[in-house]
Amino acid sequence: MTMKTATLTSDQWADIMQLVGRGESDLAEYVPHYADKDGYEPGEVDELERLLRGEASAALSKQLADDTGASSEAPATRSYTAFCQESNGTGTIWISSIEVDAQEDRDKELAKAEEQAKYECACDWGRLTDPDDEDSPLDITGIVCMGLADGDVNIAMWDDTHLE
Repeated sequence: MTMKTATLTSDQWADIMQLVGRGESDLAEYVPHYADKDGYEPGEVDELERLLRGEASAALSKQLADDTGASSEAPATRSYTAFCQESNGTGTIWISSIEVDAQEDRDKELAKAEEQAKYECACDWGRLTDPDDEDSPLDITGIVCMGLADGDVNIAMWDDTHLE
């Protein structure tokens, strides 16, 4: 099976579906009345009748209906790539993907992502409020989130040795 993806506006998809419908209508008129008279071979008539059954257009219509419902829903979560470092600029820069609950208010969502990034960074760095107690809360003091990038960014190369 060959699968192809296309991105069109809803008006363009409506036009495509209208063209498919017209083609099916034309085939319905043509095949039983004129195909034999116009000299089509039996195999060619069979092919026209196969097209008339509309399996491809039915599959397309079903996928469009399925995709329309899914794409209108807001995502439950959103991914960010966070960049954190010690507030005094020492040490390495922590870079990692995080996921937060999506919110309508983008500023609140970014604040939540920033806070989560600090906690995940503190966890990776083993920063506990009481270093002698493994069950103590994480210590995020002194960690700054320098930036958030939408989505999951794959860093191809990073060298921060010049900061040492």
